[in-house]
Amino acid sequence: MEIEEAAGGGEMGEMEAPAVSTVAVAVSGGRSSRHALKWALDKFVPEGRVLFRILHVRPAITMVPTPSE
Repeated sequence: MEIEEAAGGGEMGEMEAPAVSTVAVAVSGGRSSRHALKWALDKFVPEGRVLFRILHVRPAITMVPTPSE
């Protein structure tokens, strides 16, 4: 299999893709979670290309209810 270069030498037409930053915000559904998410959006979106990951956090299960006999 042969690889062909684009006409024009290849170097002039090549551009690096802009870097993408990843921002992860953990939310639980409360007021402070909404505030943290809004802050992150306001802070990082104007700076350029950003990939947001929103993580929904639930409390750990410490007890499983069982029916009474």
